[in-house]
Amino acid sequence: MSIRRIVPNINSANPSASKPFYEKVLGLDPAMDMGWIITFASPSNPTAQVISVSRWPTWTLVTQPLNCRGIRSYIP
Repeated sequence: MSIRRIVPNINSANPSASKPFYEKVLGLDPAMDMGWIITFASPSNPTAQVISVSRWPTWTLVTQPLNCRGIRSYIP
């Protein structure tokens, strides 16, 4: 197994409020906007997802122990 990409998720109470920053300041395009999560991508390479901003209530995250590779897993 090889890692193809890692997309960080940023928690936000209002993901839509961050759109102007990522679009106008960083020049990214929204690749997916479902209201509760927005994924931004590079306009020159749309398959390269850059970051996701999501609204996740803290009670929906179940933290699992660190796995053998040192990556913390989250189950929504």
